Amino acid sequence: NGITTFGPVPSLSERENLICAIADQLECDARLDDTLFERGQSVFGVSQFVEVIMLISIYAAVGRFTNATRVEIEKNNPLSGHATPN
Repeated sequence: NGITTFGPVPSLSERENLICAIADQLECDARLDDTLFERGQSVFGVSQFVEVIMLISIYAAVGRFTNATRVEIEKNNPLSGHATPN
């Protein structure tokens, strides 16, 4: 199942919810505010925090590429009909 709500997801761990918050803020603002930046570094450490940001950024780039090239989404997409940032 996909995540279709905003805010913390009860079935995810605190670290997983932090990754979601980082991804949301990067997609909405293209940057992290000081609070989320410091929290991410504190929880993950510098090296893993950079890796999290890099992976989120790569997935965002892939999403933009597939949207721009109009790649057809699979038929049984669980997020079909939900809003996207693009």
